[in-house]
Amino acid sequence: MSRWKKTAGLLLLLSCPFLLTGCPDKKPPPKPSPPSPRVGVSLAGLDEDQDQVIKQTMDAQKDQEKAELVFADAQGDPLRQEQDVERMIGEKVSAVVLEAVDPAAARDLVERLARNKIKVVALNVLPADTPVDGYVGFDRNAARSLLIKTAAGKGAALVLTVAGLDQPGPWYTAAGAAALPVQVRAYARADVLAAAKSKASVLKTTDRPAVVLAADPVLAVAAVRDLAAAGAPPAFAAGIGDSKDAFRYVSEGKLSGEVDTRPEDEGYLALQAALSLARGRPAVHHELVANGSYSVPAQIVPVRLITRQNFYLLDKKWSGGRQEGSGGQQGGSGSRQGGSGGPSGGSRVNTLRITTEEGKTIEVHYQGKLKKIESSEGSQGSEGSQGTGAAG
Repeated sequence: MSRWKKTAGLLLLLSCPFLLTGCPDKKPPPKPSPPSPRVGVSLAGLDEDQDQVIKQTMDAQKDQEKAELVFADAQGDPLRQEQDVERMIGEKVSAVVLEAVDPAAARDLVERLARNKIKVVALNVLPADTPVDGYVGFDRNAARSLLIKTAAGKGAALVLTVAGLDQPGPWYTAAGAAALPVQVRAYARADVLAAAKSKASVLKTTDRPAVVLAADPVLAVAAVRDLAAAGAPPAFAAGIGDSKDAFRYVSEGKLSGEVDTRPEDEGYLALQAALSLARGRPAVHHELVANGSYSVPAQIVPVRLITRQNFYLLDKKWSGGRQEGSGGQQGGSGSRQGGSGGPSGGSRVNTLRITTEEGKTIEVHYQGKLKKIESSEGSQGSEGSQGTGAAG
């Protein structure tokens, strides 16, 4: 009996580790994957080529980012956009990319989203004194300056803008500095979208400007078309924004130039900012923009003036395969085309993107293969570069 007790005790002692730790071959259950972030995207008008490119860019990212996107096309209608925002609130999105149709009405939309704990990234339109969580847009000041500098000395200019998206003051200031006489005329955004659909006239029958500058590609094309029909083509005409018609007019010499606002980059950066906010992190940004009572994390996309001389820089989706060279001659092979987000050249251009804990982003463009990255902490009195964004 004593021997049996000793044997039983020994077996119990040997089994203790298994009782405490369980079967050694059994693995702990995997942690459940976090839910996919759901992001709403309200675009002003998918009839515009640049909004189509923004949507395509975001669609191309969603699988890699494991995100669910809820798109809405406001069709240039503020009431429709309000209904779209209400639907997104009902669908429990975590963040919204908002390209406002009416900047004056956008504040109410943003506040409604904020009350429902939904983060907002404003795209191309920064509503005044409004609590958005991030802003992505092209460099409007640089775009104006490129047109005015190129048009200076060619005669008085008629400037066509979209009401609420572009203020007349900066045009007058920049034109005054360049000694360029200007008259600024604003159009409602709904009228611009209607002109894009119906090819309607945008100029008065008495308009005969020597120079036409337009803050929207639809206005640029429509104005040149109107003046050509009247037998009075302008000495210089150029616009801001991306459309296939505008770039076709550049290649044909009907437009002297068009500012490429890089909607591919805008779409990529806006979605990255929204995803960061949806995941509870700060919006990725290059700089802070003062907006009334708020300081807004912003990413400003650089612009470039496309003419017949540098037409080869355009991606094929804009150029239609046309590649004008110097003097209007056909350019080289397709390998000369620039990418959507970096310098152009004969070799593939790669982008290294670094995000700090504060949400700042630094981008480095380089060619070839990356060999080594080193990082060192600086002293408290120094601060590094904030990236490639330009002042808005």
